[in-house]
Parts: sequence; structure tokens; C-alpha cells
Amino acid sequence: MKEYNGFTEKERIKGNRIIKKAIKDGVLPPLNTQKCSICGQTKGIRHYHNEDYTPENIIKDAKVLCFRCHMHLHSNNKNSENWKKYEEDIKNGKIYPPVYNKLYWTEEDDIEI
Repeated sequence: MKEYNGFTEKERIKGNRIIKKAIKDGVLPPLNTQKCSICGQTKGIRHYHNEDYTPENIIKDAKVLCFRCHMHLHSNNKNSENWKKYEEDIKNGKIYPPVYNKLYWTEEDDIEI
């Protein structure tokens, strides 16, 4: 895990542990029950994304993103034109297929929302 948004790798790892515990404790809903906050995807890999990894803000900052939106968001700094086109496609109703990776996903992860 790399530094992101001014937060060190160590801070991000700690933040991810807080997120996982919040899911386990029922503070945050399981990802397979949530849709992507950008494109609305309800299948495939979804993550909680954070911009703020401080322990006091991480839970309220957590946003559900599908794998594709998450990767596009993280690549925004490298290629903002690609991100703008992707956002425009979504706004215009384009529906991208879900992303699956057997290391991170099982069929049980897809439920109807």
C-alpha cells in the first residue's frame, strides 16, 4: 500500500483495520449489500474508499466504490482527462461491466440490492 493523500502506508493500513472492524461490528454495512456511490454497480468487487485516514474521521469518510471506479479515482492524479471522460460516460448512462477477481470475490458477494 502506498502513501495516499498525505497519509502514510502505516496510517492507511491502520485505517483499513478500522474499516474492517467497523464492518465486522455492524457499524458499516458489508460491501456485498452496497452499491458503488459513483456508478451504482451492485456486482463484482466493491471497496470502501477513504480520503481521510484519521481514526476519528475514517468511518464517516468511507464511501463504497466498485473496483473500476476505485481504480479510476486513484489514477485521477495521473490522468485527469481519463477520469473526466469516465465520469462523463457514467453521467450519460454508460454502464460498465462489473470487475471480478477470484482472489477478492465469490458469487456470494453478489446479492440483489
